[in-house]
Amino acid sequence: MPHLPKISCLTATLDRFDFLKRSIRCFCDQTYPNKEMVIVTEGAAAYKEKIREHVTSLNRTDIRLEFLDGDNYNLGKVRNISIARASGDLICQWDDDDLFHPLRLEIQARDMLEKNCRASFLTDQLQYFWDSGEMFWLDWNSAGNDMLRLIPGTLLMYKDARFSYPESGENAVKGEDSGLLAQIYRNVPIARLSGFGYLYVYGFHAENTFDYDHHRALSAERSVSPDRFVKDLAEFEKALACYPIPRPFSIYRFTREKVLTLE
Repeated sequence: MPHLPKISCLTATLDRFDFLKRSIRCFCDQTYPNKEMVIVTEGAAAYKEKIREHVTSLNRTDIRLEFLDGDNYNLGKVRNISIARASGDLICQWDDDDLFHPLRLEIQARDMLEKNCRASFLTDQLQYFWDSGEMFWLDWNSAGNDMLRLIPGTLLMYKDARFSYPESGENAVKGEDSGLLAQIYRNVPIARLSGFGYLYVYGFHAENTFDYDHHRALSAERSVSPDRFVKDLAEFEKALACYPIPRPFSIYRFTREKVLTLE
């Protein structure tokens, strides 16, 4: 890419410091050079101070903090504040409890720009259960509705004032990224990045916005076949080595039949 537009990775966080540190590490490991991370929180003073101390220790100029006063915020509103504070040409949802491969921004941005699109979403992903050490590879292309094949949490798009996360109603606190996706889907050309699910790990840790049953339903409905794991095993293992996930952990299919274990 001759010109690299600046990407703002936007993180809304609340009292999940260990997860946030991993998310920050994933940002720092990105190969894409022209980027920033914007961290927004309305958390307690002690949480804000821990974030400030950690970011200061990294001695980076591309991580910015936005500390909010009061508690009159829902997730949609906090995400919109992060967009307003972003200085990049592109924005990328960068959740505090998910993990991102070092090539995530480079590959997704290149694909979107080469296709001359205004937004991009992955259509497959990894899913990791922190309590049990189980990992699944989920392919959303099995969904019947085209929009439902796009993974909301993998958003990369040009900053566009027409679109925002919902700040009222049920979707303001849960499913806010799906609300934004619906707006984008109706109005701009979207790049669908398939076959790169290793770029993004969607984690479950019991304090997620969506509950355990939701996460288990995803792994049951969209888990890929063991044959596909075996076919791509070498590249898959290489990709997983980049993630700060405790070893050993095991890869499963939707029946919870173990496919392989990585030591």
